[in-house]
Amino acid sequence: MGSEPNRGTTVSAVGKVPDDVKRGRPKPLTVPDFIRRMSDPSTLEPLLEGGSVLDIVMRPDPSLSVRVVRHTAVIDSENTGGPLLDKCGNVTGINSSAMRTSNGSYFSIHSAELIRFLQELNTEFSGAPTAC
Repeated sequence: MGSEPNRGTTVSAVGKVPDDVKRGRPKPLTVPDFIRRMSDPSTLEPLLEGGSVLDIVMRPDPSLSVRVVRHTAVIDSENTGGPLLDKCGNVTGINSSAMRTSNGSYFSIHSAELIRFLQELNTEFSGAPTAC
């Protein structure tokens, strides 16, 4: 069910931009603001950052052994935790960090790792790859 991207596959890191950030007035969120945003998605606008897959690697941190998708789609605080999608809309990864490597690449946890994690927790889920 996890989409296996090939080197060069076009991908987009997806997130949401709060209205106050779009207007250039970021401010700390209060609990009521957070609840309002979560209950009213119309206050958010999609954010897409395009790029391409460089390769699939093991996470460069020996404390946790997971496969990651190394790519060039910019990951920042607005799309960390969001999906990394291929051009067909398949989830290829979960945007894991806003840290850019020295060579300009970013990392997303491979979608197969999310599936493995859900299975280990005996959590029901469903999904199907979209062909395009």
